[in-house]
Amino acid sequence: MSNIAKDIYLAGLGLAAISRDKIQEFIDGMVEKGQITREKQEEYIKTILEKAKKNSAEVEGIIKKKVDELARKGEPLKEKQDEIVKEVKEKMESSQNDMQRKIKDIIDDVLKLGKDLTEKQKDILRDLKKQAADKTPNQEEITKNILKKLDIPTQKDIEDIKDRLDELEK
Repeated sequence: MSNIAKDIYLAGLGLAAISRDKIQEFIDGMVEKGQITREKQEEYIKTILEKAKKNSAEVEGIIKKKVDELARKGEPLKEKQDEIVKEVKEKMESSQNDMQRKIKDIIDDVLKLGKDLTEKQKDILRDLKKQAADKTPNQEEITKNILKKLDIPTQKDIEDIKDRLDELEK
């Protein structure tokens, strides 16, 4: 209900709520001032109460009529609002479905990349093992290295020494 309609409605209720005592007090003031006679006092009180009741009922009727009219006008708006809510809900569901599908596609891509990476790692590891095996010194090389570290002449060293000695003889 709008503020104006609410204020009018409350004013109407206020008229109806005026007590007989308040009216009596007001009329007594008019009698003392000589504005009305004591004989007419009761008649004025009755008339004022009737008018307050009538005015209150009239305001209530006007407000009810306006509220009903606004409610009827509001129905198309409610229908439009319901339609908009339905459209938004459908778009959200569609968007959610799209999002779920995209997430699933991304997960599938990540899993595929993970498998590819695992295969590449296996290939690299296989190649490294092969290279390591190729670079692993054989027994002869190991023996040469140990002899060299222990300052024991290798066969080659012996041949070099022999060649030098032979050169000295010449």
